[in-house]
Amino acid sequence: MEKYLSIFMAAVLLNLMVISSVFAADKLVFSTFENAGITMVEEPVMREVYRRLGYQIEIRQFPGARAIQLADQGNFDGELARLSVVRGMFENLVMVPTPIHKLKNVVFTRDADFTPRGWDSLKPFSVVTLTGYKYNEKKLKEHGINHYLVTRFDQVLNTVKAGRYDIGLLVMLDGLRVMKDEGIRGLRILDPPLETFPIYHFLHKKQKALVPLVNEKLMELRKEGFVKRVEKRVILELTRE
Repeated sequence: MEKYLSIFMAAVLLNLMVISSVFAADKLVFSTFENAGITMVEEPVMREVYRRLGYQIEIRQFPGARAIQLADQGNFDGELARLSVVRGMFENLVMVPTPIHKLKNVVFTRDADFTPRGWDSLKPFSVVTLTGYKYNEKKLKEHGINHYLVTRFDQVLNTVKAGRYDIGLLVMLDGLRVMKDEGIRGLRILDPPLETFPIYHFLHKKQKALVPLVNEKLMELRKEGFVKRVEKRVILELTRE
């Protein structure tokens, strides 16, 4: 009897090991900005994409510059979402061609009163933005705009609120999230957005075979209206008093 029990237990353990290894193989890990409002849209969208492909995903948050470096170095399977500009900066990351959604790059201010009309309209002001916002860094340098970089979203808005800088430049959802989470008041978003641009999912080259599969599922979700429903829910959540 003991002999048969031992054989049975060994079989059970073997099955558990096989199941465990399958689940481990079907799990992907992505880096992203910590405490970002845009993640509230991108994470559920990409979870659904990978669910339809039979994968679970884990999201690990880091300061923006660190997140993209870790993804490029192959520590993770890719970066959850970035602008297309990073293609030329990080050679190990492969962009999925269908965008996840579109972002609004907006001006947050306490006292400045102007209409954002392109990057040169920011020249009269001192600007603060986030390290890791590679597109903003690039554009601010190209246009010779007086700017400063900080490492956290709350630092961007709190320094503007304190009057240290005239304007803060953030993606709208990121700014709205930190205002809600930190209870920051007394700032306005100027209209229109400085720019609206698409944001993309990136895979490390070791996972490049997944690119066409992920692209197909993203197109499905966009066609079904899934992404728009997520965006609407997130905006309502962040603007609700």
